[in-house]
Amino acid sequence: MNKNLYIRLLLSGLLMVLLGLSSSAQGDRLIRINEFLVFNENNIVDDYGNHTGWIELFNPAYNPVSISKMYITNDPENPTKYRIPDAGSMTNMEPRSYIILYADNKPSRGVFHVSFILEGEGYIGVYDSDGKTLMDEVRYPMQKTDTTYGRKTDGDGEWVFLEKSTPRSSNVTEVTETTAEMFGRLDPAGTALTLISMLVVFSSLILLFFVYKFVGNLNQKKYTIKVRKHSSAKGNSIQDSSEAIVLSGEINAAIAMALSLYVTQTHDFENTTITIKKISRPYSPWSSKIYGLRNNPKNR
Repeated sequence: MNKNLYIRLLLSGLLMVLLGLSSSAQGDRLIRINEFLVFNENNIVDDYGNHTGWIELFNPAYNPVSISKMYITNDPENPTKYRIPDAGSMTNMEPRSYIILYADNKPSRGVFHVSFILEGEGYIGVYDSDGKTLMDEVRYPMQKTDTTYGRKTDGDGEWVFLEKSTPRSSNVTEVTETTAEMFGRLDPAGTALTLISMLVVFSSLILLFFVYKFVGNLNQKKYTIKVRKHSSAKGNSIQDSSEAIVLSGEINAAIAMALSLYVTQTHDFENTTITIKKISRPYSPWSSKIYGLRNNPKNR
């Protein structure tokens, strides 16, 4: 096998493996228990107008995730207590989105009504569709009325009693300084930003230089031509010998251009139509009346 072809196949294989791993990682279903309420007297109501306990699930990924066929339970010994039905788009969670499940022990009321209620203190677990793979769980202490228990940061962080209930929204309610604002405060003149930008640009250019140089060396081929030489021996016998010639980039470019022009038949268009301009006379000489008249004598 040609060495260059072998290297290309190897690089292509590595690229396919990396893409496969990336798509596989993005396809993993990862759901987090984000917030819940056990004793609901004045909090949100369900689609039947009832105050019931509820559980908020959060999709921390940056790709859509379906929660259909997943399991949610309040008993660690029974991980398949409630299986979330396949409800199409209703059970599809967009990136960084939230969904509410009502713990009222009335699953006949709809997809989001689970088959258990929450205890004052206890356990909540979410399992994948195989009923064995644990995705997230929480063991919580005795709860307070109309006070939710959730994570300080969505999908991560420690569990605390939240000062404000945030169903279907972020648990972080206080205004925080963004990264851009913090960077502007630390570097008001923009000097660090300029240096970082220049470093990124020049590093990219250097990297591209070595990449193109490496690819160019791979694509450079050696062409062998046979040169017929006359032997100096008696009898004028002819022998063939091979001589390796390395073609430069300019020659390769010229050959490639010539082949491209030949294949595409690109050339200047020439007009091969012969045009004969017809000369017409206003009258026909053989029928002209002047030839039937006598010429008058000229005066002398």
